[in-house]
Order: sequence, then C-alpha cells, then structure tokens
Amino acid sequence: MHYCCFVLKPRGPLRIGKRGIGVEEAEELPIPSDTLYGAVITAYSELYGYDEAIELCQHFVERKPPFVLSSVLPKVKGDFLLPMPVGILSLIIEPPSTMKEVKMEVNLHKHLKRAKFCTLKALKELIAKRRSLKEFYEMKEEFEVVSGILLMHDELKRLFPSDESLPMYELESRVRNVVDRITQAAEIYYESNLVILDPVELYVLALIEDSFVNELTSCFKLLVEQGIGGERSIGRGLFNFLGMQDWPSLREEEGDAILTLGLTLPCSEDRSFLIKKLEEGFPISYRIIQRGGWGGSSGISIIRRSVFAFSEGSLLPIPQRDTGWFGSTFKERSSPPLYRIYMSCYMKINLPR
Repeated sequence: MHYCCFVLKPRGPLRIGKRGIGVEEAEELPIPSDTLYGAVITAYSELYGYDEAIELCQHFVERKPPFVLSSVLPKVKGDFLLPMPVGILSLIIEPPSTMKEVKMEVNLHKHLKRAKFCTLKALKELIAKRRSLKEFYEMKEEFEVVSGILLMHDELKRLFPSDESLPMYELESRVRNVVDRITQAAEIYYESNLVILDPVELYVLALIEDSFVNELTSCFKLLVEQGIGGERSIGRGLFNFLGMQDWPSLREEEGDAILTLGLTLPCSEDRSFLIKKLEEGFPISYRIIQRGGWGGSSGISIIRRSVFAFSEGSLLPIPQRDTGWFGSTFKERSSPPLYRIYMSCYMKINLPR
C-alpha cells in the first residue's frame, strides 16, 4: 500500500450537518472521515454495483481494507495542513513549579489553542525536544498562529504574502421555510453552510493498494460531480477534481506515536493495547467526539446510533501492527445494510520524553 492525496477545490458551499439548537448547523473543517467514507462507498456502488459495494464493506469489517482515508483537510499554497495535535503542550514542556510558570503555561495554551491546523514544519519543530517552560516561552514568537494555522515565522510570507490574516472558511446562514402539510402553517428556520475561501483547497490522504487506485480515483471523479453532504439537489457539495499527488515521505516518517488524520474507533484488541500503554505511562492525548445523525442505505434514510470515536489530531501509541491505518468497521444493521467505517490513516511522530 502507498500514500497519495486526492486534491479537491469546492465550487460552492458545502452542507455537512451537525447537531445544533435553533439552527441547522454545518460542520467546519475538517470534514469527518465517516461522512467521506459513506459518500465514496455510495459512488462505488453506482459505478460497480450494489453487490460489489457490499463485498467491499465486508473487507473493511474483516480488517482487510483495500484503501483507508483521512478526513477532508485543507491545503494552502501547496502545503498539506495537518490537524493540530490534541493537548500537545502538556507533552512537550516540563510541568510548572511556581505561580509565575503557571501563568506562563496559561499564556502558551491561549497562544496555541487558536490553532486548528499546523504545517508539517511547525509540527516537527514543536515536538523536536522536551523544553522547559521558560525556554518554550522565549521561543514562542517563532511560532505564528494565523487563520487557525500554526506555522513557523519564516513560513508566514509564503503562505500569507499580503500580511492579511484571511480566514480559510466561513459559515453562511440562510433562511429556510417549512410548511406544515396539515395546517398549512409556515415556520422559518436557519441553515448554515460551509464556504471555503480562496486560496484554500482540500485534500484527502489515502493509503491504498496499487490494484485499487483506478477504482478509488473513479469514485472521487464521480463524487465531485454528484456532491458530498446535504442539499446536493440545489448544487451544494460540488467540487473540481484537481488530481492526485504522491506523499512518499509520509511512509518514511519514524516515531513512537501516531497523529490520527481521521476519525478512529479502536477494535477490542486495540483498546486493550491502549489501556496497557496508558498504565505503563505512555503519553496519550486525545479528544472523543460523538457521531450519529442520519445515514442512507438502499435509498432509505436511517437514524444511526451514536458512536464515540477519537477525533483527528489524537496522539496515540503506534498500534501493534504498524499498517499505516488504525481503527475498525462494524455493521450496524443487516436489513437494509448499514456499515460504519472508523478507520483512518495516521502519521508517525516522536514524542519528546
């Protein structure tokens, strides 16, 4: 298996829904990998047939996937951005011992928490070694947080040449109206959509078998025309397919931990391994998110049961089998069939000790 990136450019707003009160909210970046898997498997079914798609899902259930995807991540001026590691500060600095150092740590947390993504160069410098609070505080000016991106100061002019901190995306709200079929009463509600702003592009990292490259590429080419997410009938979720790019150096990265690039749900064997490493004192940092909502199967809308998964940017020990992917897939129901795929690519890193 080898790594490659599918690069996409949105043609308009995206409608990837999430939980909200008083408004139908939209997901921000990154677009979750489970949503992407659902769209890719649907495209595969249309291209190669329903039975072939069910067989493909069974390969995932048996932990023999022909490809594994990341979440949909941003790409700016040629730089593939990575999810900001969860709780990274507590893993790379010595704990505070005085009230002055506690205040320094709080300021550093405020500085880094504004970053949702980071460049590869900034990540490598961040985890280069374990530093004292004073040492890291003195060098914090080398790290810039611009538009939610952690980058090195010398990368600033290349990524943001106009000295203007432009957002990568914005959420637009639209007024919608629903009419009760019985009483004919109208009710107004709000719906938000994700708008990706120039010059941001999007990419999906795929770990893929050589024999499956053509099939997966065909799925993405169909997917960008059909759209991803909701409101596709009115033009939401459409993309331009900008091609594939190799990322050979990713496989060559070495380390004792992994940075997850999509949503992951460990199998029972992996959960036991994580608990064991945690008891041994291995530095683990993660965020757990709830995934549910509606799913589609055989043209039928189904309410999916809630699943709690590790988010992008979680820091975990390298799995016992270093395959380049981590997670599991389960079959939620048989009739009509509904599969939930929570497998993700990862990047190996060395956490300072």
